[in-house]
Amino acid sequence: MRRAFLVVVLALVPLLAAGALPQALTPAAAAPLASVPVTSVPLLVGGEARAYLIAVPGTSAPPSPRAGRALLIVLDGYALTPQHAALHYGLTALATATGTVVAEGVPGRGLPSWDAGSCCAPASARGRDDVGYVRAVVADAVAHEGVDQRRVVVAGFSNGAMLAYRVACDTGPLVAAIAVVSGSRLVGTCPRRSPVLVLVVHGLLDPTVPFAGRQVRSHDLVPVPTRSVRTSLAPLLRVDGCVGLPPELVLETPRRTVTTIRPRCARDAVSVVVDRALGHAWPRGQRSVGGLDASALVLAEVRATAHR
Repeated sequence: MRRAFLVVVLALVPLLAAGALPQALTPAAAAPLASVPVTSVPLLVGGEARAYLIAVPGTSAPPSPRAGRALLIVLDGYALTPQHAALHYGLTALATATGTVVAEGVPGRGLPSWDAGSCCAPASARGRDDVGYVRAVVADAVAHEGVDQRRVVVAGFSNGAMLAYRVACDTGPLVAAIAVVSGSRLVGTCPRRSPVLVLVVHGLLDPTVPFAGRQVRSHDLVPVPTRSVRTSLAPLLRVDGCVGLPPELVLETPRRTVTTIRPRCARDAVSVVVDRALGHAWPRGQRSVGGLDASALVLAEVRATAHR
């Protein structure tokens, strides 16, 4: 076990005021959660001093008997802090209670952002090595917390989801699964050759990263083109042996608010959860119009890595 560098109790960290953020980037709502001790761990990535926050399960939450402890890396959206993710999504408390090690990603200096390709500045403008950062987080957690390298999951919202796509494409078998909420794949090439579990959660009312993708408009909050969900997934569907997403995915989605589409794959690897009433947000159960809980779906994705 590492020596603690800094311990924070999340319940005491002030909430990032929702009113200070553009409405399109404000997650649905905060969920109550218990205090979770979190250690800040320093890293050196490409000569730059970085850090991440780690929460380790207590002794009352043993790892799965069929596999070692999973690692869930959480990457929040543009201009959002890791404390915000922990408090609003509840993943840290929920995951550690079930034996999963949680790493909250901490962006580099400046306005919180990740280099996912063409978005988002300042990280993308500086060419910050955020893929290398995720590699370093995994290596550190494996070395010090007994994480099973076969059970690494990267979950992200918005800009963080865009980086999750990039990590899946660029790191090969480093990650077993990704969960992307309101995100798009921005990198043009995706050389991954090994299978990967994929969870996509996206709203049809998302104006910032539209389900069907979009070109740049001068007034856009995120002034970069984004790929559709179908196009973003295409290279990962190929490595998972999937036939593809049905072409009628958007127009013919049943009228109920939330629908889950599972492409025909060689293995049960890809799930696309569509919410007709969801905008650019991380939905949390009863606080969302359709009752969709992205955090519960992410935890199910983590559990699924024990059986791969």
